[in-house]
Amino acid sequence: MHIIFNQISPATYYIAKLARILFKKVYFLKLKNVRDENRVNFSRKLKTNDILPLPIENIEEINYEKYYEFDFDKDEHTYKRNLELVSEKNLKKFSSSLKIPKNNERVLRIMIQDVLFGMTHENNSTLKVWQDAHPKERVIFISFEFRDFYMLDKIPNLSKLIIPLNEVYQIFKKLYLVTKNITFYKKKDFPKNKTINTKSRVGYFVHQGLSYGSSKEVLFKKNLYYSEEISSELHKYNMTHFDYSGFASEDKNIKWVNLKNIQINHTKLIFLSLIFFLKNLFIVRGWRNLLGLILISGLYYSSAAYFERLKNFKDLKVAIIDYDILCPKTLILALMRKEILTFSTQERFLMSFYKSYGVISDFYFTSNDFATETMKKSKFYYVKNYETTGYYRSDNFINFEKHKIPAAIDKNRREGKRIVVALGFNAKTDWVSSQTNFLQSIKSQAQFLKDMISLSKKIKNIFVILRFKSVNDWKFDSSFKKLIDEIQNSENIMISENYSESFHSYKLCLNSDLIIAKHTSIADESLEYNKKVIFYDFSHNLNRIISGIFDYFSSYIFCHSFEDLCLKTQTILGEEKRYDYKNELERIKRKIGFKKKSLSVKHTIRNKILNYLERV
Repeated sequence: MHIIFNQISPATYYIAKLARILFKKVYFLKLKNVRDENRVNFSRKLKTNDILPLPIENIEEINYEKYYEFDFDKDEHTYKRNLELVSEKNLKKFSSSLKIPKNNERVLRIMIQDVLFGMTHENNSTLKVWQDAHPKERVIFISFEFRDFYMLDKIPNLSKLIIPLNEVYQIFKKLYLVTKNITFYKKKDFPKNKTINTKSRVGYFVHQGLSYGSSKEVLFKKNLYYSEEISSELHKYNMTHFDYSGFASEDKNIKWVNLKNIQINHTKLIFLSLIFFLKNLFIVRGWRNLLGLILISGLYYSSAAYFERLKNFKDLKVAIIDYDILCPKTLILALMRKEILTFSTQERFLMSFYKSYGVISDFYFTSNDFATETMKKSKFYYVKNYETTGYYRSDNFINFEKHKIPAAIDKNRREGKRIVVALGFNAKTDWVSSQTNFLQSIKSQAQFLKDMISLSKKIKNIFVILRFKSVNDWKFDSSFKKLIDEIQNSENIMISENYSESFHSYKLCLNSDLIIAKHTSIADESLEYNKKVIFYDFSHNLNRIISGIFDYFSSYIFCHSFEDLCLKTQTILGEEKRYDYKNELERIKRKIGFKKKSLSVKHTIRNKILNYLERV
């Protein structure tokens, strides 16, 4: 029998230790309330006591149908639970209480979906994959979250034991907050933003800062919405930036507001949330409805808090959303209530097909016609105005056309070699994260590196450039030392480590003869730009990753084994005549409906926002 804890913290360590005395195998899914500087020592302490992270990484072959649920939720498990918790009839009543305009109830449905999927997908999919690999093993899943009593699916040979310590902690925390603020409340609107000019009509709601990547390895700066005209309302020094992730501005001249630093009366909001709960309690007809009401009461509190924090920005007319999928939906609702129009741009084409997360926006700039039509039919998108503009980052291919070719590419091309750019994922190198991760484990990364090294040896006259979101996070881990040494001693493969130039990955892809990609948005953008792309759609224990979500109308574009990868690489580079990739690429482009551009996507999007501002 296996014991699996949903999480282990320093506070629950002794419960896990007791379980290890009573049971042969004790696992956990994640660590909680462990500071980064203490993570290694605490992990070592668990390992010494034979309390181990659930070794998903070590499963020989993962059932893809079970894995699907982790990200995509093909069978809509979360949505079915969404409907069980909140009926359509109750949804209308709750929407009215949340001040959502009439006939816009789908906004609340998407908000519930967002929270539910975040609560359930990881535990459900991980446990299902584990049980599928160990069908005869009995498992007791011990959770410290009350929500797992209902949120966890029924899984064969798995029993649940719920000890709601996290909820008890949260209740005492809220009570402490109330008693702390029950005395006279002194309003402080901008404790850390005293110099902010609130006259801006444009707000940029930023997700985790103004650059993408790590602090030391920046892939690109977020400059999509910035105008170079100093007088423009879209100039970066004229718009107000709103941070909801706890990040600081790197540029002191930018108007930067940390929303969470704006003081609000939490006691008042807790009281109003309690009234909301009691007011709607009469429509509850079972404990599932009760859970739904508790969840929506939490959404009420969060949205009301954002609404209060935005009160002083009375001139705000337009909210530009940095990350369409990840921006808090409760913040979007607060903007909606204030009648501030939201503008978003599609970050990832593949998200069009997901049945897990969604988007709420007044204006939404999309990547291609097929994505637009798919999202219009989806119940997970609430968008008033769609506009197909194309992939905005593909503008960088045009920008780099007149740039100097990277030295490594120029040198090897002069030697008659064809350039292959291989786009990989990062690796989770700490013991806990690697063991429980599906796609970024140490074994998965090692397999990708081995395959690229083997490809560089097997196919003559090619030069492989490996490119990752970052390399310092994993490159120096001892698990990869031999592979890194082999790459550094080879003449036919290298790791690109240029992170000083924004969008450098696009310069590499522009000058490539073939792009091999673990799925990433730059691969889609490269397809639009007419580059040759194939997807590395497998790992050391998965034979499919994204092809089951969307197949791009072609099986030729996916590789499901190293042999498949070699054959398709040779075919595309002209060494084999198995199929006509050029015609296949044209067929894919026609089906998806890539946008033909007369103007850069960035200019198109900026002009649309400026045109609206002229009318208000």
